[in-house]
Amino acid sequence: MFCSNCGNPVQEGQAVCLECGFALKGSAKSSGTGWFDALSHNGKRRGVVALVAWFFGLFGVHRFMMGDNKSGAFQLILTLSSVVLIVPIIISCVWALLDFFWIVSTDEDEFAALFTS
Repeated sequence: MFCSNCGNPVQEGQAVCLECGFALKGSAKSSGTGWFDALSHNGKRRGVVALVAWFFGLFGVHRFMMGDNKSGAFQLILTLSSVVLIVPIIISCVWALLDFFWIVSTDEDEFAALFTS
């Protein structure tokens, strides 16, 4: 692979040419998409999914949003069963927090594959 600006050889996946400083095509810096705008496998933006997971993650809404209906329903039932028992709410809270941190800590490729069956 070669730099389109100066013609010097560059490695695959390199973001900037080390010779001239030109931003290479296909790199994360030149793609124009930021962390917030990364898309999931079904076109949902990461920022929106992260906010939904933070505010409504206890009910599994973010999992329904991402198309993972089985675990979303299980998380919702787990949370609603905490009306009678205290342990399910603790499990559901930990699960929601882990999902939130998983959403915000992955790169674009990993985020695109989250919550797929």
